[in-house]
Amino acid sequence: MKINLDSDKLRLLRKERFWSQEQVAEMAGLSLRTIQRIENGGGASHDSAAALSNVFNVSTKEMLGETDASLVTQNHKGINGLELSVRIHAISYLMGAGSMLLINLLTSPVDWWSLIPIGFWTIGLLCHGGTLFLVRSVEAMKQKEHEVAR
Repeated sequence: MKINLDSDKLRLLRKERFWSQEQVAEMAGLSLRTIQRIENGGGASHDSAAALSNVFNVSTKEMLGETDASLVTQNHKGINGLELSVRIHAISYLMGAGSMLLINLLTSPVDWWSLIPIGFWTIGLLCHGGTLFLVRSVEAMKQKEHEVAR
């Protein structure tokens, strides 16, 4: 019986390691044509799937695309990017607000005009940070659900 491996996953795993199809075929004990067929979406035997899983040191389920491992990795990259953007926003907020306050103090210490733009900037930063908080909360809830389902 033929099964369909995740051809994109196989190709990604191979390219991440900078391996050629020939190298994978040799390490798995399969023919080059078998590797090419699987990467092009063709079926594979259970033995071929097991051999490829061993070569790449991943579970057969992951090779079948039955796990969300690649989505989890993408989500973590996205969350890390969001966290970085919030940090950059916070640093620019501190530098910008500090500069505005200093300019305000030096030019017109009686009239605190800088509080208006700083206030709006604060709201923006809080919304940005709130988004990160919500995304992390949802991910934590998904992780707990996934653990309970196991």
